Amino acid sequence: MSKGFLSALAGVALTLLGWYGPWTWPALPGIFVLDALIEPTGLFSDGPYLVRAAILVLLIAVNIAAWGVLVRLVLWVLHVSHRARARSL
Repeated sequence: MSKGFLSALAGVALTLLGWYGPWTWPALPGIFVLDALIEPTGLFSDGPYLVRAAILVLLIAVNIAAWGVLVRLVLWVLHVSHRARARSL
């Protein structure tokens, strides 16, 4: 499996953990976007149903993308450090 696919799966897994799990830390990227950009407009609390549904889908996508990018970065760093260690031997 490719590293991008594994990163996307990890992003989905962490988003589901944030959704159904007992912790809030896996949902922090979505919470940050909600608090910083959406909550001041009042669309999520007072907007029509379709707008709120679209915002929720957007927040899920932001959360998956943020965790996917972070996992991809970690995989890249591990790969680079492994290659550097193998070259020094």
